[in-house]
Amino acid sequence: MHVSALVVCDAVTQREGLLNLLGGGVTYLSRASYPAPLMADIAVLVNHQQSDKHIKLTLTLRKDGSPEVLTETEFEGELAETNLDPSVYGAAAFAIEARSIALPSAGNYTLTAELQDGQGLTTNFTAVEAPFPVGVDHEQQPAT
Repeated sequence: MHVSALVVCDAVTQREGLLNLLGGGVTYLSRASYPAPLMADIAVLVNHQQSDKHIKLTLTLRKDGSPEVLTETEFEGELAETNLDPSVYGAAAFAIEARSIALPSAGNYTLTAELQDGQGLTTNFTAVEAPFPVGVDHEQQPAT
C-alpha cells in the first residue's frame, strides 16, 4: 500500500474511487491578511492490492520551521471487498474539504499524508500577503 498522489487543489470530488480535480497543484496562495482560511481542497490517492483490508491515513499540516501541528486529520476504515484476485491493484480515493483550515501567517507550509506503516507523501505550498491576487494588474482600466 502506498500514497501515490497528494494534491492541493481549488476543488476535488470523489466518485466510485475516482478523483475529479479542479485547479490541482496549488503551490502559491495569496491572501489580503492573516490569519486566513486555506480556501482549497486536498486530494489523496492510495494504491493497494486487493489483499489489503485495512487503511489508516493521517493528514498533517505544519508551517515550515515550526513543530506545531496546525491540523491533523485521521481516516481509518476497511477497504471494500471485491471478488478480484488478491494481487490485483486497487485505489482508495480521498476528497478532503479543507477550505476552512486557518493559516496563521504568510510563509511556507508542508502537508503530509502518511499511512499506518509510515509510508507517505509530502507536498509544499507558500502563502503570501497581497491585497490583490498575484498576477492581476489592478492599474488597468476596465474595458468599456
